[in-house]
Amino acid sequence: MKKFLIIFFAFAALNLCSQDLQNAGIMQAMRDEMRRSLVGLGGKEMPKPYFMVYKVLPVSGYAATANQGALTETWQISAINVLVALRLGSAKEDNSFFVSTTYPTADRQSPDFSYDAIRAALWDETDRAYKNAQNALAKKRAYKQNKKIDGDYPDFSPAPAAKGALAEPAFAAFPSARWESLAKRMSAQGNLKELNSFKAAVSDSYRPVYFLSSEGAQYIKPYRYLRISLSATAKTENGFEFTESKNLIYADLKDVPDDAELIKQAGDFAAAAAALTKAKKAEPFIGPVMLEGGAAAGFLDDVFTRAVNEPRPVHYSSGNPTHGEFAQKLGLKIMPAWFDVFDDPAAKTFNNKTLAGFYEIDDEGVAARRLHLVDGGKLAAQPSTRSPIKGQPVSNGHAVLARRQDFAQGRARSLFFIPRESIPAAQFKDKFLEYCRQEGLNYCYIVRGNTAGSSFSAYKVDAKTGEETPVYGAGFKDMSTRALRDIKFAADDLEAYNLDAELSVVAPSLILGEAEIIPTKKLPDSPPLVPKP
Repeated sequence: MKKFLIIFFAFAALNLCSQDLQNAGIMQAMRDEMRRSLVGLGGKEMPKPYFMVYKVLPVSGYAATANQGALTETWQISAINVLVALRLGSAKEDNSFFVSTTYPTADRQSPDFSYDAIRAALWDETDRAYKNAQNALAKKRAYKQNKKIDGDYPDFSPAPAAKGALAEPAFAAFPSARWESLAKRMSAQGNLKELNSFKAAVSDSYRPVYFLSSEGAQYIKPYRYLRISLSATAKTENGFEFTESKNLIYADLKDVPDDAELIKQAGDFAAAAAALTKAKKAEPFIGPVMLEGGAAAGFLDDVFTRAVNEPRPVHYSSGNPTHGEFAQKLGLKIMPAWFDVFDDPAAKTFNNKTLAGFYEIDDEGVAARRLHLVDGGKLAAQPSTRSPIKGQPVSNGHAVLARRQDFAQGRARSLFFIPRESIPAAQFKDKFLEYCRQEGLNYCYIVRGNTAGSSFSAYKVDAKTGEETPVYGAGFKDMSTRALRDIKFAADDLEAYNLDAELSVVAPSLILGEAEIIPTKKLPDSPPLVPKP
């Protein structure tokens, strides 16, 4: 079945190629519309923008999904995302970091990526952003006066306008036949009697980025992104239905393993999922937990990244201001003293693997630079924008403008968790078992898979023998930033994980000294009356 998806703001024909982009004149359309907007907006009683950003992301892609060896769907994706941020007022006080009633973004359709279509989309989005900014500035001034907020920091700081490459990106056609074949062959590895379904989805997208600021910062960044998603569903022997999932994300096609290796990985994942049909229900537990590989990267992203992001408070016309949890913890101990954390968006690769978090210029036109976030366990810095925060009067090149936002936020996108002390990976499990015994426990837990959901599968491991028993329905209770200080040991198996299209984490396997696992409250279905054939 062929399915055509329309995403973001507009769609175009799938036969987008290098020549189409060159003919479209995307950057020229951005320059012309920004010049017109800077002149035409404001005047008389209305303020004029003093800073403006355009970011245009044309996306084209192809994807195929198969279930247990049979192709079920293919997708053809073509769209464009237009982001506009502008500031009204002055560098001392403008509309940023205040949210009031807004004009919502509307999905818009366009037949192509032509010069005229890009300008029309920019015009529409600029009009929306200006009205939002005008509304926010008026309400922000009234809010600050009512709340007696003096404003310790200005709203905007100067920075040199960074300029990157402007060569139009070259597009290589999607190998649709290969992706369809690969999806079928990978999903066929899950054609096991224990599994109810085993899906493999291969999604290949080409998404260059065009950026322009009113100060002259500009660049064009080519980007190819491949996601392979595996999903297995099955039931345990007592009737509990579960789903196991795994994503393989590549920020460059050269990093993609050959088909034989990918098929082997699918087979290994299918076998592990099938083994979970004999799993026992997780038991309540408080004690050491080992997070292996990708599970550690997911844990660090869930607990650390959300806390270090958005350090500058955002005020609202109703309600309390919000900010990242670490916003007021600069200089405080948040991790073991033997841990350092860096955000390094300028690092393009790690161990020859392309990092999805790589960028050279941030979304306010500032050159990206390496940031030492945690130094010897203490929070040493925070990702900031051109809106100053405590201890950081200027931007450190970490501004990120997200869809449906009218100002950039400070965010980390390429995190490196580096232990100063580590244990050889080959000895890591033995160290874990020794630590469990020292804590007087007969068993502990090892987590290897995705922990993002409300419950996940894990392995109950005998502290004496090391024998592992798979369990289902495990979940962490109150996994807060406090857990970062409970990291007791790290392995020497640093590996890069691309967690989405713009986020990468380099991390080792970890042992937490104390974590609380609670079993799911979900009840199993009635077990089948007759065993599965």
